[in-house]
Amino acid sequence: MAIWNELEGRLDSYTWDGNDFKKPRPEDLDRFEAENGLKLPDDYREFALAFGPGTFVGGWGFLTPGFPEDSRVDLGGFLKWWREAIGQDDPEARFVLFCEKEDFHGRWGWDPAVVTDPERHEYAIFLVGDHGPPIRVASGFKEFVLSYVLGGGFERQYYNDTDARGQLGEAGNIGYVQGPIDGHEG
Repeated sequence: MAIWNELEGRLDSYTWDGNDFKKPRPEDLDRFEAENGLKLPDDYREFALAFGPGTFVGGWGFLTPGFPEDSRVDLGGFLKWWREAIGQDDPEARFVLFCEKEDFHGRWGWDPAVVTDPERHEYAIFLVGDHGPPIRVASGFKEFVLSYVLGGGFERQYYNDTDARGQLGEAGNIGYVQGPIDGHEG
């Protein structure tokens, strides 16, 4: 949890609607696991408890369990909607999609069949979407957030920006907004 506490200390954080921060409780994450037959990655659990659902500046939106009344932020509600939309027989229905990026046609999720660290319940993370077959982008959640999202990995991969330094630098230059993900349907 130390890595997420450190990151949280470097962020400008605020809520979508100005209300108190909404964060899932451990029992919300446990309920999601029981309902979906899947252990959430330890790093994701820690992230979800520290930040809750929301968006990093730059348009990276993250879903978490615990908000069944709002499928725009609730991981379980979104997955139900998405799997109904594409059909349970679609090969991409196996992915647990937890992240999307504003102005980009694709979502990121775990493939529970590709375990990368059994002790920490880590799974490989793939980009899934309109661009072709799923593309593996990280071996675990922490790598995805710190290297791919905030470390410039996405920009280097999709915009061929070899100078991408990412968005994580001095305190205050990035933020995390709790609330619905812009453009998210569900």
